[in-house]
Amino acid sequence: MESGFTKISQGKIYYEYYKAIKTSQAESRQCPTIVLIHGNTLDLRMWEPQIKFLSKQYNVLVYDMRGFGKSPIPDEPYSRHKDLLELIDSLNIKKVIVVGISLGALVAVDFANAYPQKTLGLIALSPVISFWQSNTELGLYWKKLIEIQKTKGDKAAKNFWLKAKLFENLDKNIRAKSMIKMILADYSCWNLKGIDPRIHPQIDPTKNLDNIKCKTLIMFGEKDMQVFIDCAKFLHEKIKNSKLIAIQDASHLINLERIDFVNKIINNFL
Repeated sequence: MESGFTKISQGKIYYEYYKAIKTSQAESRQCPTIVLIHGNTLDLRMWEPQIKFLSKQYNVLVYDMRGFGKSPIPDEPYSRHKDLLELIDSLNIKKVIVVGISLGALVAVDFANAYPQKTLGLIALSPVISFWQSNTELGLYWKKLIEIQKTKGDKAAKNFWLKAKLFENLDKNIRAKSMIKMILADYSCWNLKGIDPRIHPQIDPTKNLDNIKCKTLIMFGEKDMQVFIDCAKFLHEKIKNSKLIAIQDASHLINLERIDFVNKIINNFL
């Protein structure tokens, strides 16, 4: 496994690159690279079950988006999907299969939409979409979270966040719940404090997804917040070469709630 920081525009991001286990070095260079993009308030550690499973056959790249995990908090304007482009270019990776969950799915969709020539495939789990309406259950919950952080501090905000519908199904998986608690313990709450200088994508995916022509898989949990279900169905409707799968007895973090099932679906798709 190769790991470290790579320099990108006005900053750096931390990454880990796992070369396919069951291939020779020569075969590894020809093996597709899968990029796994984490969700909001989390970091690359949330993909541990998928890294272990997928790296048996594929090259797997995971990274911490700016401000999360080991990557520094941004203090200059930046673009999430451009950061990913700069990362894969720095590693001399020509094309990737982008896989994202929640906020990570938003980045994956924006990447595939902006750089179709770099995208071999797209997998969006529990997706949200850039420019989607903000007056949703999630949007209102996030506003409340910002208020709690401002008035009561980081610890109270994290405790409130853990009670969100997004995480409720993790109670059935003690290891997964412990992982999320550990990741959130390291979360700085930086993007609750109004200091995120990100630049929105030039292409509005709510109006134009025409650039995405690659094979696309979209998944959502049937118990998730409605906004993620709506976004999943919207993507399926607008992306012609797409497949939609609803996962029973699952909420938001489907890669941790239904590990073996989701791994099998992803592997069959690939």
